[in-house]
Amino acid sequence: MSSVAASNAACTQIEGPQIFFWMICLAFNVIAQPSGCVLEFSSDYHTFLRSSPIICAFDTITMVAPLLLGIYHSPTIDGIREEATRILFQRIVDYRDDPDVEAIKSLKSEARLRWFTFFLGVLPQLIKLFASTGIPMFQVFGAMYFVSWVIFEALVFAADISRLDCKARSSHQHDHLFSPGVVCVPHFQTHARFSP
Repeated sequence: MSSVAASNAACTQIEGPQIFFWMICLAFNVIAQPSGCVLEFSSDYHTFLRSSPIICAFDTITMVAPLLLGIYHSPTIDGIREEATRILFQRIVDYRDDPDVEAIKSLKSEARLRWFTFFLGVLPQLIKLFASTGIPMFQVFGAMYFVSWVIFEALVFAADISRLDCKARSSHQHDHLFSPGVVCVPHFQTHARFSP
């Protein structure tokens, strides 16, 4: 009887390379996701930071916490979409640290491709990972990768494209409003500079 149990355990034992392959698939999935700044670090460090499941977990908290706070203050569909748009504006910036509206629009338009590749290549590996036994640590790491990816995709889905241009102009005007010697005229999008 004991020999049969030992034989079954040997058959169900998961090889290290297989676990490594699963983790690589999940890691590449979040690295390939253009999620912008991670933990307020420049997007230049995106690949390095997102390769760590621990950092992905903390980054998930920085996305979920303000979203839940926004829902608490405005528990409506519009409130959720407004908060999702605001979070994306903080993460997706250009080289001048201004919100990159075109990049956010591209995120929304390319969402179907990201989900297609997820279902085609990543989901089967995720199912195998969580269907396995005896590797709880790797399953926790896999969950960190997966939840981080899903939360960001949820933000992209919830963000309101129709408000992007308006919010970008509003953000641009806000920056100029506090510049010395600059007066903003919001309705006409013009700026007058005082000469000394």
